[in-house]
Amino acid sequence: MRPSLLPLLACLALSACGSVVMSTAAMLGMTNPLEADPANYGIAVDIPDGVDIAKDGVKFTFAGKNTVLNTDESYVYALARRKTTDGRSLFRFAETDLPEIRAFQATTKHREMENPDANSGSISVGVTFWKIGDGPADDDTFSVAIRTKPDERFMPLIRDARVKDAIDLLDDRRDIRATAPTCSQ
Repeated sequence: MRPSLLPLLACLALSACGSVVMSTAAMLGMTNPLEADPANYGIAVDIPDGVDIAKDGVKFTFAGKNTVLNTDESYVYALARRKTTDGRSLFRFAETDLPEIRAFQATTKHREMENPDANSGSISVGVTFWKIGDGPADDDTFSVAIRTKPDERFMPLIRDARVKDAIDLLDDRRDIRATAPTCSQ
């Protein structure tokens, strides 16, 4: 059976699933992503049986806007996957992406110093799942956690969100089954 695509956006503002951990979102809001070394970021994803994370299926987005310079930039990076000793899937930036991310941080930081009121920015995480076999059970959940330093614990970003709710949310926006590409992991 060919797997089907189940994209899920796990943004800091994903209130539709009702499972965003607001204390983590608030803590990340107080953290300056321009100061954090991207080599230290880590995203951990816990998923149920019946789905897997697609190749290049975890994407991290840095976005920045400057109203004086009229710039609106967004950079999306596919994170590299590895398994942790506790069985989680851990995702990190590829070494080859780090210079570009650091250049974006430096440019944005310089603009921030010139005119702090003209700048805004955000970070977000997107997770794309492949349905396996019959897929997840109706009550199966997924969780996403983040850390910005390698020696700190993972902070829960999305906790026990129902996979079905996320799929239904996307079905309301578009028919994903009709547009799903084939999976070639």
